[in-house]
This record gives sequence, structure tokens and C-alpha cells, in this order.
Amino acid sequence: MSRASESNGAPTREEIKRWLVTRIESEVEGLERVDVTRPLTDFGLESRLAISITGELEDWLDLELDPTIFFDFPTIVDLAQFLEEELHDG
Repeated sequence: MSRASESNGAPTREEIKRWLVTRIESEVEGLERVDVTRPLTDFGLESRLAISITGELEDWLDLELDPTIFFDFPTIVDLAQFLEEELHDG
């Protein structure tokens, strides 16, 4: 079970979405708004960034994640839902 789940302080889907939006905005110059329903690849998500964000998510959520989650769950909405479910199932 993850540390976040044990403390009952697991981030919500909305908090995860906000974190992902902020993280993408910090990487993509000139981006005015992140549409959470668009594929992350539309924002220039490449392998290096996927690996970096995966590591940050692992640290924050105390989950083991594979960088391929960005291909399995291509939008922020999809990814946030998956991560929330992992936190509550963990």
C-alpha cells in the first residue's frame, strides 16, 4: 500500500490533474492553456520528459510507475483517473 493511501491524504483526481497541468505548462514555452482532454503528445511530451514526470509522480504519490503510462493513458484526464484508482486500490 502506498504511503499516500495509508495517510488518507491521497491526492484527488483534481489535484493530480492540476499538478500535471502545472508541470506541462512549466515545460512548454508559449503555452497559454493545457486542454486536459488532448493527448499529452500534442504538448510535445517526449521520452525524456515522460521519464522525468514519471519519476516525480512516483516520488509524490509513492507509486511505482512505468513511463509507458503516458501512452496507455494519453490525456491528463485519463492519467489522473488511473493514478487516483491506483492510490485507492494500492
